[in-house]
Amino acid sequence: MTAPIPCLRFGQGGHRALFLAGWLGTAQDWGAMLRAMDPNAVSACLLDIRGYGARRGERGNFSFREVAQDVQRILDQLGWDSCTLVGHSMGAMAMQRVLADAGQRVQALVGIAPVPACGSRMDAQRFAAFEAAVHDVAGRQAIVAASTGQRLSPTWAREVARASCQRSSEDAVGSYLAEWAREGFEDEIAGSACPVRLFVGQHDPGLTRAAMERTWLRWYSDATVEELPNAGHYPMLETPAWLGTRLDAILRELA
Repeated sequence: MTAPIPCLRFGQGGHRALFLAGWLGTAQDWGAMLRAMDPNAVSACLLDIRGYGARRGERGNFSFREVAQDVQRILDQLGWDSCTLVGHSMGAMAMQRVLADAGQRVQALVGIAPVPACGSRMDAQRFAAFEAAVHDVAGRQAIVAASTGQRLSPTWAREVARASCQRSSEDAVGSYLAEWAREGFEDEIAGSACPVRLFVGQHDPGLTRAAMERTWLRWYSDATVEELPNAGHYPMLETPAWLGTRLDAILRELA
């Protein structure tokens, strides 16, 4: 018998939502944000991607197709036919793989600082810096600092990086990097009518409103983008109460 997939749960409301964290994150990162959300309106499953958090020791090929399979397994485990998927950064690219592979189980997509289905398409120099950070906390700290606009304290960026190293498998971090940084499947989702709601941080230098307009908004016919004030790439850590407030409203709209 296959062991149940561990997850964190929040709420007992009617709208079902499954959350996927990003490349340097885990399900625990959503915690502070949830304090601003109505537990009587949403039933949330906070899922660690394989190789992260509660699933750090779990083996696999660490691909987005595997993530999509695991999402379908946990939906079965929860008894959910379908749900809204909420993804941060890499998790947003992964949730689009779920849409491509099992679209009947996806009610809507909500992306936060979301990597598009085409991937990041990094050049060789930038990819090398990210690849080195797989094995180096200082490298992860530099990425966190840069992606939040170099405006927050080094202590904060170092703590985010340290937590990431403690809660993730280097094999998983390296494998997912190769996929979200250099691969893509936009041809499989282009033209989708799935409702899409996107949030970008005001100080995120890469995943900007303009980047969303070049990618997500071209491929999805029902897509909107909203800028989050005073946030960079990690709004669930930088401005959790505001993100939770806006997510609460969006999930009500999608219900």
